Amino acid sequence: MTLSSWILSCLFFLITSEPPSGSVTLEYDVIARGDTVGILTVIKTTGTNQIEYNSVNETKVRFIKTFHLQDELTATFEKGKLISSEVTALLNGNIHKHTRIAYRDNTYKVFSEGETIDSFPDPVYASIIQIYFEEPSHLDAVFSERFAEWYSIEQVSANPPVYELDKKGKPNLYHYRNGRMVYAEL
Repeated sequence: MTLSSWILSCLFFLITSEPPSGSVTLEYDVIARGDTVGILTVIKTTGTNQIEYNSVNETKVRFIKTFHLQDELTATFEKGKLISSEVTALLNGNIHKHTRIAYRDNTYKVFSEGETIDSFPDPVYASIIQIYFEEPSHLDAVFSERFAEWYSIEQVSANPPVYELDKKGKPNLYHYRNGRMVYAEL
């Protein structure tokens, strides 16, 4: 089993807290091979015309040697549309991936390591970070801020609700209770 498939096979379990009004924080244990190896925290902050999502993942796994993975994502939506996002992933303290997306002049620009690598005009109204906070029952695709790609999503079980997000042949399963994600199999 490769390191990436081992890490992606982890489960996220839900601990919920609701700090000051306008903000919701969800915390998930990152489980790999039955051990808790990290924590994922996702935060949704609602303003007047804007919603900001943040996620922080810190994981340490031992696979021949210890890998310390840190991952931060920020995505900002105005009037329901993504206007910016930034993802920074560190592996053992070194930048592994840094992606930024900005919406300007009716076009999204995708930057990686400071260089423009792509652009596209289609508006983004649904992204992966949003499905942590609400069941995607009305969606057939979600946008990945991390990879600047669209992925299909479909309900594969009604009771309890489970959705499969297809990441190019690598299915991720998202499990819901009362409209909120309780855990994911990635």
